[in-house]
Amino acid sequence: MALETIEDIIRALQEHPEWREPLLNALLTDQYRQMPSRIDRIEEALMRLVEQTAETDRRLRELAEQNERRFQELAEYQKASDRRIDQLTERIEALVERVTEMHYDLSILKGVALEDYYRNHATSILGKFFKRMRVVETGIYLDNLDDQRPLSREDWDELRLVDMLSTGRHRETGEDYLMVWEISWTVDDNDVQRALARAERLRQWDIRTVAVVAGKGITGSAHELAQQRGVLVVLDGVPQDGSGLIH
Repeated sequence: MALETIEDIIRALQEHPEWREPLLNALLTDQYRQMPSRIDRIEEALMRLVEQTAETDRRLRELAEQNERRFQELAEYQKASDRRIDQLTERIEALVERVTEMHYDLSILKGVALEDYYRNHATSILGKFFKRMRVVETGIYLDNLDDQRPLSREDWDELRLVDMLSTGRHRETGEDYLMVWEISWTVDDNDVQRALARAERLRQWDIRTVAVVAGKGITGSAHELAQQRGVLVVLDGVPQDGSGLIH
């Protein structure tokens, strides 16, 4: 059989199918002959990749759902924490306010107790230097002054705030004194200034006055001011030199 044209070759291959594979083996290189199997392997790899991608997508969706639930849980926890913090803050603020009130109340009680102490012990504290010492009621004393010469509204409003008044006769000079007391747990400059100002105001009635500050302690500047201005200082029931009346 003469094979002179492509058509002859095609007819021969149709008549003899068994020639096809030997012919292909002769015509194609190993690389081309292996291509079908390679394509099969590629298809298998692609299928596995598709399956893996689908599995990855499924896991990612599950992870996203888990994260969403966790975010929601965290958000709820944050809200609950914020509520608890707000409640705790309110309680702390209320506690601070209550402690402040208690501190203020305690300060008042300490001041009242200290005034009572000096009211009850003034005669024994200063009795060594003044005889016939006695504590006088402020309202009655001001009423008597008003009989001598009327007090202005300003005088009355200022003098009624004096912590304590006491009278006594100085043992050395024999002169009568009115002691104008300012009593504070810790004496400061303001206490000294108030005692001086009120003692000076009472001198309008020709009264020999001495300013007195008393307390458990005194600031350094207040002590220095008292010594400079001749204010009698009494600390924890012990009189300190300052007015020139105690030696």
